[in-house]
Amino acid sequence: MSGIEISQQTPQRVVHRRADLVRKRHVHSIRLDELTDEGYAYITVNCEGGLYVKELVSGDEGRTNPSLSGVLGVPALVEDLDVVNVDI
Repeated sequence: MSGIEISQQTPQRVVHRRADLVRKRHVHSIRLDELTDEGYAYITVNCEGGLYVKELVSGDEGRTNPSLSGVLGVPALVEDLDVVNVDI
């Protein structure tokens, strides 16, 4: 999923306080850092500002396309999210 454009409709978790729009954002790269025996994947996402990363992973019931969950064909959720760097 590197170097692609993502279409994101305002996520369900924030639609009550934001306009329900479809936004185009870019994913520059996604790197798998670790895959555990328990089924956890640690990834690094390098993306354009404004991209909803949790929804990039889950797909948000079809509101984000493509999504990591959709590409892999398995349900995926973000359990923990850290912002490592913001370029200005």
